[in-house]
Amino acid sequence: MTYDITEETTPGTKAHATALARAARHAEQRPLQPDVEALLRALVNGTQRDEALAPRLEIWRYAIRNGQGRLVATDAGRAYLMARGGAL
Repeated sequence: MTYDITEETTPGTKAHATALARAARHAEQRPLQPDVEALLRALVNGTQRDEALAPRLEIWRYAIRNGQGRLVATDAGRAYLMARGGAL
């Protein structure tokens, strides 16, 4: 079973705004483990990394698989990183 996150990934929707707020709150209150956060940062920066930890990012919806099956960061993932360190 897959979860359709279309609304969360569509800018301008309430679900998108909620996902961004959730990610920022998560970053402040209970950050990801350093290795998982490093993978997310690598995805945002376009650096290829081992994707063994990808399911943890997908669970939080900070990364999804694109049409070619490649792992890419979502806006929520970017919001999480901004809340953690300010700069991507």
